[in-house]
Amino acid sequence: MTLAAPAFAQRDPNVQPRDLGVGNGASNKAVWEPAVAAGGGRAVTVFHAPTFGVKYAVYDMVADDWVFEGATDPNSAGLHDPSIAYNSVTGEFVACARTGRAVWTNVFTPSNDPNDPSGSWAGWIRQRRADNDIQGMDKPWIIAGEMSADVQEFYIVLHAPMGYLRTITGGHDDEWAYDKVFLNGNRQLLLPNTAGFAFPAVWQDGEVYACYHEDPGAEQPTIGLLVGEDINPLDPNNFDPNDPNEVGVTWRVMEKQCGLGPLGGQNPVPLKISVNKAKAFGPVLPGGFGASSAPQLVADPTDPDRLLLVYHDLADPNSTDVNIYLHELTRGGGGWCASERILVNNDVTQFESDQWAPSMTIDDQGYVHIIFYDDRDFTDPNDPNDGDQQPDSTARATTKYNVYYAWAPVDDLDFSAATRNRELFASPAETAYDGSLSAFDPHEYNGIAWLGDVVFTTYAGTWEADTQPNESAISSSRIIWHDAP
Repeated sequence: MTLAAPAFAQRDPNVQPRDLGVGNGASNKAVWEPAVAAGGGRAVTVFHAPTFGVKYAVYDMVADDWVFEGATDPNSAGLHDPSIAYNSVTGEFVACARTGRAVWTNVFTPSNDPNDPSGSWAGWIRQRRADNDIQGMDKPWIIAGEMSADVQEFYIVLHAPMGYLRTITGGHDDEWAYDKVFLNGNRQLLLPNTAGFAFPAVWQDGEVYACYHEDPGAEQPTIGLLVGEDINPLDPNNFDPNDPNEVGVTWRVMEKQCGLGPLGGQNPVPLKISVNKAKAFGPVLPGGFGASSAPQLVADPTDPDRLLLVYHDLADPNSTDVNIYLHELTRGGGGWCASERILVNNDVTQFESDQWAPSMTIDDQGYVHIIFYDDRDFTDPNDPNDGDQQPDSTARATTKYNVYYAWAPVDDLDFSAATRNRELFASPAETAYDGSLSAFDPHEYNGIAWLGDVVFTTYAGTWEADTQPNESAISSSRIIWHDAP
């Protein structure tokens, strides 16, 4: 279904003041990598906190506030890279995280007691260890799949080793089904040896999609795309996670439909997205820190034949300007078409500015929501309060950045208007990068989710304007959508 264009003019975003401000609870320690999911009248964010591992916070729509924050488990200090998804059948939230060589899962049950909003975690379960002591586990990302009374499906896509885990019983399993690689129906490896970094998958209309860097070290790297479908009925009473034939999904490359000429192709042609810089932790941004160039793939809930792909990249191969780009992927005639890349950030500054680490969601009204880190307001190399253009070693201690929110109707993906990039105002001041904190930079991702007319965002930074000695915090800004006057 495609929404009628006139409906888009009837709504307007209202950015709320920054709130939450959850710290680590330990001096001189940073917090980072927040992810957020929403459903059942609540939003839950999880994030990495040294000493505590994975902490969380709960937002309650009735109370209209973040009502609790704490540790998921006092013994989870070694866990990193958390992400979270919502189970729309049970009302629970399923989280994953990783240690150096293992992936772990946990299930959160919200509380219905207004006097005790903490809820409860079932406990972290180690799902899969690396095959050896050299191989690591990195960047697990969880998504919800099919949801029914009988089946509650979740996927976890792994960056290293490149593969995935899957459950169809709501996430409480002691052992999820696992494939350390993406295989086709003949159990043949789909990805080349040069592939690196599998990234967040998305479930839509009975299929699951994943994206990856095909050749991060190439002169002209590309983002590849995979499509997965069930190879066996979703039967929770007849599902063996240890049987390689029952992992549950057979994969194929996403096939290109556009630009093949009047006769089409004799053989399937993979759809690939060319980029200028796909290095795993790059481009290196001003201030000396890098940011994962992870692409993110998101489904359009208003159209099963549309996906959006977002990532940060250099403006051109010889540039140092980092921007946020978007591609629209549409299905038809047995294959997919990709739009030209669309610029998301609309900054106009005298000096070069950078935008990185986008997170995206699409709501059920057909609106696209993207947040990203942005230093457009701190680009003057002659201003000692900016610092982000200083080449010396002190730059890390003074780099500042903001968080921006971009939006557009999915049928009008034009972000150039001033009203379609909004600073997420941090009260009393912008968030900042503080090099004095232990191993702190904003790291690889932030969080965004929607529930009804509210978009929840979570991101990392310092709470005050001055970069030292303020402690780092996870902040949240809510965007409330309402009928325009």
